[in-house]
Amino acid sequence: MNFSELIKSQRKERKMTQVDFSELLMVSSKTISNWESGRTLPDIDNVILIAKKLNISLDQLLLEDKKMINNIKDKAKKQNIVLLRLLTATTSLIMFVIIGHVTMWVSIVVFVAMLTNAVALVYFSNQLRLIEDKKPFNHFQLVTFAIIVPLLAGIYGIFVPF
Repeated sequence: MNFSELIKSQRKERKMTQVDFSELLMVSSKTISNWESGRTLPDIDNVILIAKKLNISLDQLLLEDKKMINNIKDKAKKQNIVLLRLLTATTSLIMFVIIGHVTMWVSIVVFVAMLTNAVALVYFSNQLRLIEDKKPFNHFQLVTFAIIVPLLAGIYGIFVPF
């Protein structure tokens, strides 16, 4: 039995309507309907609350449905990738500002670091696109982004005086 079937049967066993169940969980009845039909899945906080309110173990609730487990894993992975992408973009921006205000040798090191950062940023973006079931970037887009961004920063570094 999958998650949606399980919560529906447990709710009916307790002779609760979707409205009763939604009030118990403090969500809308539409949300309950979506969960029971399998259109959407609850987040981990609501899964824990459902387990408590229905007096079911989390094992019974989660291990019955591989889709639910994969959904939770994907959400956690997505949060991590978004954070890594944000950190990578921030460090690239900092390096872009620094590159014009340091000596030539330090600028070269910063340029190489920016190139590495651009590759990492593209990798994280691709991973995020795969989780979201979107088409990943093609090789031309990857190479273009990974080379042009640091190249522009290098040009900026040449023309901005120390």
